[in-house]
Amino acid sequence: MPDPTGTGEDENVQVAVRVRPLSADELTKGCKPVVHKSPDAPHISLRDHHQFTFDQVFPPHTHQSDVFTECVKPLVDGVVNGRNATVLAYGQTGSGKTYTMGTGYGQGTLENQGMLPRATRYLFDYIARAKNDALLQGIPEPEFRIEVSFIELYNNSFYDLFDASSVDKKKSKIKVVGDASRGVTVQGVVQFAVSSPSEIMALLDRGSLARVTESTNMNQFSSRSHAIFSLEVSHRRAVVPEV
Repeated sequence: MPDPTGTGEDENVQVAVRVRPLSADELTKGCKPVVHKSPDAPHISLRDHHQFTFDQVFPPHTHQSDVFTECVKPLVDGVVNGRNATVLAYGQTGSGKTYTMGTGYGQGTLENQGMLPRATRYLFDYIARAKNDALLQGIPEPEFRIEVSFIELYNNSFYDLFDASSVDKKKSKIKVVGDASRGVTVQGVVQFAVSSPSEIMALLDRGSLARVTESTNMNQFSSRSHAIFSLEVSHRRAVVPEV
């Protein structure tokens, strides 16, 4: 992830591990936890033998708000200051990726909402504060434009989850191209301009329903693809005219 402080330091990737609690089925079978977090350091141990160190370790029953504050909030702060950021969830099926990210259909209670809904609310709260501060100072309000897209990588092809003709898995209109100034980009993706968290959540639900799912031993409705939900934020700063 890029340096969220905007200090110009080299970009880096940080890795956080979240240990999920045992499922109801595992508890019924008498399973016991084998992954343990060190009490005073970001280490985890497997069966008390093999130890691994990460940037952050979140034990079972960690609140979603704690994960957001530690891992995602600094990145959103960087985004509104013109930096790029990516949050990537990785793990086997049934490990809790959809829960943590909040990309499943329906987001449940406010307490259980994942990283994407929380980042969305935080972003719009920031915009509201920035506009209110400008109003109090008597200067032009900053202008923000937010656009979202939602694509799926399935069987080595990209599909647009906002495009019905793409979701049928017969055609893909998306092209991945390299650009000297912007790096690797995708073209042909539907983008929607949004003006509220509720609009983003409605689009997230719409795209999530179109994803490829399949029953597994770990998850009855496991997503069988990789999904990328993108928010593109344009921020035009207020200019105070000289007198």
